[in-house]
Amino acid sequence: MSKGEALYFSSIAKDLQMLLNLEPGTDTPSYEDIEGSFREVTVSTTTVTDDDDYISIQYSLTGIHTLTLPAITVANHGKTKHLKDADYNAGGNNIQVVTPGADTVEGKVSGVMNSNGQAWSIRANNTTKNWELF
Repeated sequence: MSKGEALYFSSIAKDLQMLLNLEPGTDTPSYEDIEGSFREVTVSTTTVTDDDDYISIQYSLTGIHTLTLPAITVANHGKTKHLKDADYNAGGNNIQVVTPGADTVEGKVSGVMNSNGQAWSIRANNTTKNWELF
């Protein structure tokens, strides 16, 4: 292979690595390039902030987890949170999703993630004061 061909293929490899969101020199995805914040949860209760976007819940092997969403406001209207049972055991130890005050989850006081590996994308609607699943 010529020097020019080697540079060409090296450039393609770097482009693929970037497109696939891989750590340099590995086949492991990089979470640094995810748009928004990534939070790992390893305790029994969590209060999500407006700044949390991706929440990896790593507690369902240990016990039931309660996750409190932020109050819905004009400032977070339309903002989406992504929740994931990263332990793949929500069927055994449910993840309770609750809200402060009168806000609702899908029109109810709370929601339950109860399937192993379940993931939710949930959006704040300030008009209805409801966290809506998508």
